[in-house]
Amino acid sequence: MLIKDALNTKTKSELLHFKSNLKTPNKKSYADIVKAHAWKKYASSTDTERKDYKGSYYANQIFHIRMMTKKQLLKYHRNINKQIGVKAARKVKKPFLYGKFDQRVKDKIELSSYAFNRMLTL
Repeated sequence: MLIKDALNTKTKSELLHFKSNLKTPNKKSYADIVKAHAWKKYASSTDTERKDYKGSYYANQIFHIRMMTKKQLLKYHRNINKQIGVKAARKVKKPFLYGKFDQRVKDKIELSSYAFNRMLTL
């Protein structure tokens, strides 16, 4: 009796999936390797605390903003301000309505302000 006849189709598919994973390992892209190296080399203790407190998205964005040139900061600021959620949140004047926005929108507004202030100091 052959082994392929003894196995059911579910087990065969799992074995084939396992075999394909062995042939093509997940490799990190060069950009991911560079970002990880830059984070390890240039991140301060404040950055790691920010990552714990505000989350990795926010901390990574602040880190990237600090590495940008003036032209890149201007482009980043404009791109964030074009987003619909950010436009709506900036028009709201009452704090209780602003509090109902998603945290990601609030973070984007804060990042946009940080990028703008950073652009003014360069």
